Amino acid sequence: MQDNLNSKYKSIVDFLQMSSEIYFNETGIKVKIEIVNDFSFNARVSKIEEKVYKIEIRHGCLCLENLIENITNRYTEDDLKSFWRFRKLNIFEKNAGDTYREELNQLFGSIILLHIFFHECGHITAKYIDKENGTYAEMQPSDNGGYEKQEQEMVADWLSTKFLYKSMFFATIGTDKIDFEELLSILEQLTILYWLSLTIEFQIFDSVHTGDVPDYSLLTHPHPAVRLYYSLDAMQECILDIFNIYGFDDMQAEYGVEYIVNNIYILIESYLQITETPISIKKDDPQIMDCYITLRDVPYCSKVKDNYFHLIELPKEYRKSSEKYKRFFKNKNI
Repeated sequence: MQDNLNSKYKSIVDFLQMSSEIYFNETGIKVKIEIVNDFSFNARVSKIEEKVYKIEIRHGCLCLENLIENITNRYTEDDLKSFWRFRKLNIFEKNAGDTYREELNQLFGSIILLHIFFHECGHITAKYIDKENGTYAEMQPSDNGGYEKQEQEMVADWLSTKFLYKSMFFATIGTDKIDFEELLSILEQLTILYWLSLTIEFQIFDSVHTGDVPDYSLLTHPHPAVRLYYSLDAMQECILDIFNIYGFDDMQAEYGVEYIVNNIYILIESYLQITETPISIKKDDPQIMDCYITLRDVPYCSKVKDNYFHLIELPKEYRKSSEKYKRFFKNKNI
């Protein structure tokens, strides 16, 4: 059965294999990929030997059509047409009779699968596999929560988004010359598509925690709303890089990022109203912001230095801005 699964999904396994070679370019790291006969929505990475790893993807990660359809069933063709330019990013086998809606759901499924895969690659990059006795599974019943564990997941999410977002952009658009307004529009569409894909992924993976949670510190993974919040920060870095690659100066690039971020919450909120998920995203929500800052501070609050990859320490300006928004939010609700 195991061999049959890997044979059935050979084109996807081959694509992931090629993608891992690009991801780990010049590092000497090799990755073996296996589809596991298990319908849970999970993945695991293990170390085989020095610089050789195995990523196991549960069969359930490749069979999301019905779950995605249930979550997006209120989307109309008009809601989805802005994503049409990205449809060639679908890595699943197409059928001649596929409808517009089915193709877009396959696109969501492709982005989710790739985000999961590069998330596992992120754990390798961050060197957590050596820490975890050579194996790192995403969801184990025996797992203890805590901000240290969540920080590891945040880093893996961040690395996945930084690689995947740019890959999606250049696979779709290439490096042909584009004027500023067109580039702005494309990046806005891509950001919405990527964020919606993550919303669906986190709803499926962590549905028990998509609503209010009294104590974030008990979770093994950051709350889905927190994951979406910092994923937008990672996307902002990608957007800045892309504007610079296209020859726009820092002032134009910063304007583009600010324009997209200011619009994105309004646009995302309109999509969430027709998306069957309880995940709520409010710009500058104090609880979400505090949790994100706590996670970023984890490696810098410890007196013991480690050899793992961490995100850089948040700048003071970010903290000041966050405090300003929290005061505004508090006064607004008095």
